[in-house]
Amino acid sequence: MIKSFLQRYFYIILLLLFSAIFSIFIFDLDGNIKNIKLAFLVSFLSSFFILREFQDNEKIVFLLTFLAFSLVVYFFSKIQSSIDFEFFSQNSLLFAIPFFILPSVLLYIIGEKKTIYTSSFVSLVSYFIHKDFSLSFIWFICSFVALISLKKARRRISLFKVGVFYGLCGTFLIFILENGFSKSFLFLFSSLFSPFISVGLIYFIERTFRILTPFYLFDLQDFENPLLVQLRKRAPGTFHHSLFVADIASSVAEKLGVNAELVRCAALYHDVGKIIRPAYFIENLKGLEKHLKINPPLSSKVVIKHVEDGVKLARSYNIPERIIDFIREHHGTTYPEFFIKAAEEENPNFEVRYPGPSPRSVETVIIMIADSCEAALRSFEEITSDKIEEIVERVIAKKMEMRQFDNAPITLEQLNKIKSATIETLIEFYHPRISYSEEKIKYYLNLKKGKYKQEEMEDKEENGTNSSHTNNKYSDGMDGKGENGEGAQKRKIKNSE
Repeated sequence: MIKSFLQRYFYIILLLLFSAIFSIFIFDLDGNIKNIKLAFLVSFLSSFFILREFQDNEKIVFLLTFLAFSLVVYFFSKIQSSIDFEFFSQNSLLFAIPFFILPSVLLYIIGEKKTIYTSSFVSLVSYFIHKDFSLSFIWFICSFVALISLKKARRRISLFKVGVFYGLCGTFLIFILENGFSKSFLFLFSSLFSPFISVGLIYFIERTFRILTPFYLFDLQDFENPLLVQLRKRAPGTFHHSLFVADIASSVAEKLGVNAELVRCAALYHDVGKIIRPAYFIENLKGLEKHLKINPPLSSKVVIKHVEDGVKLARSYNIPERIIDFIREHHGTTYPEFFIKAAEEENPNFEVRYPGPSPRSVETVIIMIADSCEAALRSFEEITSDKIEEIVERVIAKKMEMRQFDNAPITLEQLNKIKSATIETLIEFYHPRISYSEEKIKYYLNLKKGKYKQEEMEDKEENGTNSSHTNNKYSDGMDGKGENGEGAQKRKIKNSE
C-alpha cells in the first residue's frame, strides 16, 4: 500500500521536498517567516500546475532544473553578501549567473513549449532569493530571445552566435532598467562564456541518453560517418537510392510541417542492411546475376534479411534507436513482390513477409511511401507527371490495402497531404531537361537573332494564319512539348539521372 502511494504521488512528494529546500535557501538569506511561507506556496503551486503538462522524464528535468538553479542563485547571493566588491555595485555579481545555459540546453531536451514554462518559472521564482526584480525580468525576456534565435539552429556554432546576441539584448535592458556598467559587463561576460558550457552539456546529454537534437542529427548526416562510408563503398547503388529517398522524404516532411531533419537522417540509414549482401540488390549492378543461382523462395528471404542486418549494423555503430525504428519499419509487414510471385509459381502456398512492425509515426510513413515510389519510378526510362501520379496513388493504395498505416497516428487528411506533397516533389525532381543536340543549339541561336520571327510574319501574310510549325519542330527539350508540331502532347519529364 505504501509502495503504491509513493508511486502515485512520487512527483508531488518530490516537489514538496524541493520547495522546502528552496524555502530553506530563502530563510538562510532573509530570515523573514512571511517571505518564506509566500515563497513556498508560490513555488509549490505554480510548479504543480506546470508539471501537469509534462511527461514523467520531463518532470524530473523540470524539478532538477528548479533545484539546481535555486542552488546557483543562492550560492551567488551568499558570495555577494559576504564579500565587499569595490568595483561592483550592489547585487552586481548576480548578473554574472550564466542563465543562458538554461533555455539553450532545455530547448533540445524537453522542447520549446516546456522550456518556456521552465525558464519563465525559474526566472520569476528566483526573485525570492536575490530580491532584484530587474534581474528576474531581464532573464525572463532574454530567455525568449534565446529560444527564438535557436529555433532553427543546426550547428553548435549557432549557440555562440546566439550567446552574443543574447548578451547584447540583456546589456541593453540593464542600461534601461539599472544604468549600471558593472552589471552590464558581468551579464555580457557570462553570456559569452555560457555557450561553452551549453555545448558541453548538450553533447553529453544527447550521447548519453540518445536524444536526437538537431546537432546530433546533423552529425549523423555527415557522409564521413563510418557506417555511411561503408554504404557508399560497398553498395554505391543503394547509397545513391538512399540519397534520393532522403531528398524526397525531407521535402515532403517540410511541406507537412513534421521533423524534416529526422526524416532526412533516417532515410540515409534505412537501407544500411544491404551492405552485407550488396550484390543481391538490383541497384548495385549485379542484382539478378546472384538471384539466378538460387531459387525464388531463397531470394525472397535474402532480400527480407536486409532489415534484420540493418538493425544489427546500426546498433554496432551506436546509431540511436529512433533511427533504427525507421530501418525496422520502412517496409512494414509487406513482402518483396517480385520474388514472392516468382516463388508462388513453384509453391502456391509460399508466404514470407518483412518482420516489421508497420510504421508507428508519420515520419516513418513518409519514408515508406518515398522509398516505394522511388524504387517503382526507377524502372521507367521516361517519366511523365501522369506516370508519377499513377505510381504514388498505386503505392499508397497498396499499403493501405495491406493495413500498413494502422499503427501510425495518421489521419486520411494527412495521408492525402502526403500523397499530394509526394507527387509535387517527384514532379519537381524529375523536371524537364534542355536537349544539347546541335540542331537544338542552332535553333536557339537563330531564335535569338530573330530569324524565325521574320519567317513567321511572312507566313502570316501569305496564309493569314500564325504558323508555329518551326518552333514546334525544335521544341522538344526546351519547352517540354513533343516533336513534329504536336503541341498538344503532354509534357515529358526526363529522368534526372
